[in-house]
Amino acid sequence: MPFKSRAPVKMEIEAEKSSGGYTQAPQPRDTPKLSRYQTFLFAITCAMAVANVYFAQPLLESMAASLSVSPGTIGVVVTATQAGYAVGLLFIVPLGDLLNRKKLILTQMLLSALALCAVGLSQDWGMLLGSMVLVGLMAVVVQVVVAYAASLASPEQRGEAVGTVTSGVVLGILLARFVSGAVADLAGWRGVYFVSAALMIGMALVLMRAMPASTTPPAKGG
Repeated sequence: MPFKSRAPVKMEIEAEKSSGGYTQAPQPRDTPKLSRYQTFLFAITCAMAVANVYFAQPLLESMAASLSVSPGTIGVVVTATQAGYAVGLLFIVPLGDLLNRKKLILTQMLLSALALCAVGLSQDWGMLLGSMVLVGLMAVVVQVVVAYAASLASPEQRGEAVGTVTSGVVLGILLARFVSGAVADLAGWRGVYFVSAALMIGMALVLMRAMPASTTPPAKGG
């Protein structure tokens, strides 16, 4: 009886194992889930959102004169906005771990635009104060965007992506006072908030197309 070598059979088994019969082929690591364009949009979104919190600071005198409020009282507007932001950190940001992040971000941006319009339309102290609380509340979209960017980025690009997106926060804080003062000189303090509302709506429309479909984050557990 002629002797048949089993080497080819062994080689076929090894080839089957390596081709996916027993183990999965490694995913390509050079295709990031988060593009530079998306990262740039997220950074701009964060800059716009955080700027809404700081727009009022150079406008307090104009607000006080327009609404017949004392200069000492109008400063509460800044505190109210920060208080709204703090409440948002407690109750809205955690929703990013439970809900569809894309829908949550877009909803916050549209609600932020409504709150900004309400500020611009305020005719009395109470309406202004309540509207500014809502502006701060919706500004926490910054935190949701940063978390969303981190979840989209590959492990290799995550640090760079988060750093780029959070740099938008710093940029928004630094430029907010200058931008609001410049726009107020041209269109009044109300114009600052109307312009910002329009920009938030425009950015929401851009993000609607640019962001990938996002499912509800999986529940964390053992």
